[in-house]
Amino acid sequence: MRNLLILSFIISTIGCGAIKSTSYSKYALLSKVNGNCLMSIESIRPDMAHGPITLLVSGTHKLTAKFHLPKIKSVILANELQVKYLWESGESQDVRAHEGELTFTQQKVSVNLYFVDQERKEAIFNGNYIIKGNCS
Repeated sequence: MRNLLILSFIISTIGCGAIKSTSYSKYALLSKVNGNCLMSIESIRPDMAHGPITLLVSGTHKLTAKFHLPKIKSVILANELQVKYLWESGESQDVRAHEGELTFTQQKVSVNLYFVDQERKEAIFNGNYIIKGNCS
């Protein structure tokens, strides 16, 4: 009976609150802003849990990464990029990747960036995306 109760609890909480995983758009949106090329990638992230109740019933929020591109070319190195994270609340944070690159191939872009402080960490938006839009 106890195992059945634990199993039903686990099944009922899958996909709830902070137990959800982050989902990323499959698209990288290109646009021209003030004469510069901007690439945006959106994600939906679970809210942080601050206790047992919010672990089960917390919501989600949107986080967008904005990459200010110097120009569209096959490879853009981390030190050539300006990156800003924007939360749906209006808050923003400038982010500086230390290593890696963006690689453009046909209608796709691969984000492969790393932060190096005391240890090397992957950027949260690393992955492969389909390009939509253009900067012309």
